[in-house]
Amino acid sequence: MSQRVLLTEQQTADWLGLSFHTLRDWRWRKIGPPWVQVSAKCIRYSVDAVQDWLDSQTQNQLPQAANQ
Repeated sequence: MSQRVLLTEQQTADWLGLSFHTLRDWRWRKIGPPWVQVSAKCIRYSVDAVQDWLDSQTQNQLPQAANQ
Protein backbone atom coordinates (compact mmCIF):
# COMPACT_ATOMS: atom_id res chain seq x y z
CA MET A 1 0.00 0.00 0.00
CA SER A 2 1.39 3.39 -0.94
CA GLN A 3 1.15 6.29 1.47
CA ARG A 4 0.09 9.77 0.45
CA VAL A 5 2.05 12.59 1.99
CA LEU A 6 -0.41 14.99 3.60
CA LEU A 7 0.33 18.54 4.68
CA THR A 8 -1.44 20.67 7.24
CA GLU A 9 -3.20 23.86 6.19
CA GLN A 10 -0.29 25.96 7.47
CA GLN A 11 2.33 23.84 5.69
CA THR A 12 0.38 24.12 2.43
CA ALA A 13 -0.11 27.87 2.80
CA ASP A 14 3.63 28.30 3.48
CA TRP A 15 4.53 26.19 0.42
CA LEU A 16 2.24 28.28 -1.81
CA GLY A 17 3.38 31.58 -0.30
CA LEU A 18 -0.14 32.35 0.94
CA SER A 19 -1.62 33.21 4.27
CA PHE A 20 -3.47 30.51 6.15
CA HIS A 21 -6.61 32.67 5.84
CA THR A 22 -6.33 32.94 2.05
CA LEU A 23 -6.09 29.17 1.73
CA ARG A 24 -9.11 28.76 4.02
CA ASP A 25 -11.07 31.34 1.98
CA TRP A 26 -10.22 29.54 -1.26
CA ARG A 27 -11.49 26.29 0.25
CA TRP A 28 -14.75 27.95 1.32
CA ARG A 29 -15.17 29.32 -2.22
CA LYS A 30 -14.20 25.89 -3.67
CA ILE A 31 -11.19 27.18 -5.56
CA GLY A 32 -7.51 26.41 -5.17
CA PRO A 33 -5.92 23.03 -4.62
CA PRO A 34 -8.06 20.02 -3.64
CA TRP A 35 -8.10 19.06 0.01
CA VAL A 36 -8.87 16.06 2.20
CA GLN A 37 -11.30 16.44 5.09
CA VAL A 38 -10.01 13.97 7.67
CA SER A 39 -12.56 15.05 10.28
CA ALA A 40 -14.82 18.02 11.01
CA LYS A 41 -11.86 20.16 12.09
CA CYS A 42 -8.96 18.42 10.34
CA ILE A 43 -8.11 19.47 6.77
CA ARG A 44 -5.09 18.12 4.93
CA TYR A 45 -3.62 18.64 1.47
CA SER A 46 -1.99 15.89 -0.55
CA VAL A 47 1.45 16.90 -1.81
CA ASP A 48 0.72 15.23 -5.16
CA ALA A 49 -2.67 16.94 -5.54
CA VAL A 50 -1.24 20.36 -4.72
CA GLN A 51 1.61 19.83 -7.19
CA ASP A 52 -0.88 18.77 -9.89
CA TRP A 53 -2.98 21.85 -9.15
CA LEU A 54 0.11 24.08 -9.38
CA ASP A 55 1.03 22.50 -12.71
CA SER A 56 -2.48 23.18 -14.02
CA GLN A 57 -2.15 26.86 -13.06
CA THR A 58 1.02 27.39 -15.07
CA GLN A 59 0.55 29.92 -17.85
CA ASN A 60 2.93 30.26 -20.75
CA GLN A 61 1.05 32.77 -22.89
CA LEU A 62 -0.30 36.23 -22.29
CA PRO A 63 -4.05 36.56 -22.76
CA GLN A 64 -4.98 38.20 -26.05
CA ALA A 65 -6.61 41.61 -25.89
CA ALA A 66 -10.25 41.61 -26.98
CA ASN A 67 -9.81 44.65 -29.28
CA GLN A 68 -6.97 43.43 -31.48
